[in-house]
Amino acid sequence: IISHQWQLNHRENSDFNRFATGVSPTVLNLKTGFYDVTLIVEDDEGRTGTDQMLFSATGPKGDFDFDGDVDGFDLSVFSEYYGITE
Repeated sequence: IISHQWQLNHRENSDFNRFATGVSPTVLNLKTGFYDVTLIVEDDEGRTGTDQMLFSATGPKGDFDFDGDVDGFDLSVFSEYYGITE
């Protein structure tokens, strides 16, 4: 692998999108919210591969509705984004 490109696309506001390079990049100034993350790798023969994941940038751990506390509403937001049904 000769390159790693990371695209972090904020689900609510594209002004918050971020890009990074490298195997283990540090991404600064993330805004709270959900990001669709795509990793694109390229080898020395020009072949590429991609993978995707969902990333949540929160305040307190588990604060998925970004209101400053962790409660039942956070579970509701988490389930909505991850497609979990009761």
